[in-house]
Amino acid sequence: MLLLRLAGCDAATIAYEYALNDLDPEWRAEAVQRLLAQPGLSGNVDSVTNVVRARSEYMVAAVQMLDDRFGGVNAYLENELSLSKEMIADVKGNLMLR
Repeated sequence: MLLLRLAGCDAATIAYEYALNDLDPEWRAEAVQRLLAQPGLSGNVDSVTNVVRARSEYMVAAVQMLDDRFGGVNAYLENELSLSKEMIADVKGNLMLR
């Protein structure tokens, strides 16, 4: 999501791309089983299933939260992940095939 947002994709496009993962029930079942094997997640089938689901509304909400809480992807990468502006610009440049 961060890379798509950095590349300039809007929330609807990001949600669509992530929702494509939701089309593969085999992948989802395997991901749920792997997560349930982790300490602290065992027995939380409903919660873990929701985590691996890529519902459009979840991704739209995640993008909105990124913008509202952190001031957007650039601010998040710089302030929360401690990436320099130059590093962010380099990643964006690579994504945009300058």
